[in-house]
Amino acid sequence: MPYYYYKPPKIYDMQPREGPTKGGTHVRIFAAEFKKNKHILCVFDGIKTRAKLINPSEIECVSPKWPESKEIPVWVIYEEDGDKSRSTSLPFLYYETPEVHSLEPPCGPTYGYTQIMVKGKNFINMGLNKAACIFNGRKAMNVTIIDEHTLYCSSPPLTRSESLMPYLDMRHTVEVTLNGAETTDNKIKFHYYPDPEIN
Repeated sequence: MPYYYYKPPKIYDMQPREGPTKGGTHVRIFAAEFKKNKHILCVFDGIKTRAKLINPSEIECVSPKWPESKEIPVWVIYEEDGDKSRSTSLPFLYYETPEVHSLEPPCGPTYGYTQIMVKGKNFINMGLNKAACIFNGRKAMNVTIIDEHTLYCSSPPLTRSESLMPYLDMRHTVEVTLNGAETTDNKIKFHYYPDPEIN
């Protein structure tokens, strides 16, 4: 009878390490090597999700929904070997999805860099350069989180072509991300206006 030795995966990094309680965060997990011929599962404190092999040292899985804000352990197993193949674990922080309620001021000049006070809820500092205001779904601007309901960010400057658009089209949606991946479910409009000209 053949006797097989196996080596559990040893994971060393996970990005991002936080996500909203609604789930759906695409989490990348890195290890020295994952076995190609195995079905890999990510385990969020007992809840198993199927992993996608990106390359021999990287997999991707989607976080499940979680009932509360809490830090939990995440580990990896090979489905065929069960818990015998359990890897080391890393912490994953679940948080309540942030909401954006208002912007002050609600408008600014096309050259940008208007400091905006964003009011909402569930604003949590996840670490250096993770949180951002996202303008029009693509322009990320750094934020300063004051408390759970308040943060500050600056408006990005418009490109030349954007600044030549009709005034009513110079409106950018604003949403917030805390982990650099998921954003708020709701969005608020920030209005740009052209610089006044003095003749």
